[in-house]
Amino acid sequence: MNSIRNYFSNWLGSEEIETNSEPPTPQWVIHSDNISLDGPLPVDASDGDKFICRCGQSKNYPYCDNSHVVFNQNNGSNVVPIRVAMEKDKVVFVCRCGYSKERPFCDGTHTRLKHIKNREDKENVVDYVIVVAIYAAVAAACARAYVTH
Repeated sequence: MNSIRNYFSNWLGSEEIETNSEPPTPQWVIHSDNISLDGPLPVDASDGDKFICRCGQSKNYPYCDNSHVVFNQNNGSNVVPIRVAMEKDKVVFVCRCGYSKERPFCDGTHTRLKHIKNREDKENVVDYVIVVAIYAAVAAACARAYVTH
């Protein structure tokens, strides 16, 4: 079965994706409305101080809306927003995947997560193609057997 999987993987243009050890682990909880693997959110601090959510629960993410108060009560934590001081041309990038070790700032881990997800999606497609190919071969064999009788 692996040789069939390899054949179809190559046929679909498989590319090796670096998975140099364990997959990343979540570093903090981000509300499902805020989570994404599409990259970080830029926050421009050139027009004033910004208070960035660190609990991941803000309805105004990436900005703090004081959701951390309830989050802390429910989780026994002490998460508070981080202040990004106003500075000319200062832009920071806020994590949306929850895997960054630089909470709340992006460290690029979302890119690795996207590669892992894409690989899993591709493996599912390859499995589907294999099943379809087997069914097609069986159907062809049955049709030949029916015609010859």
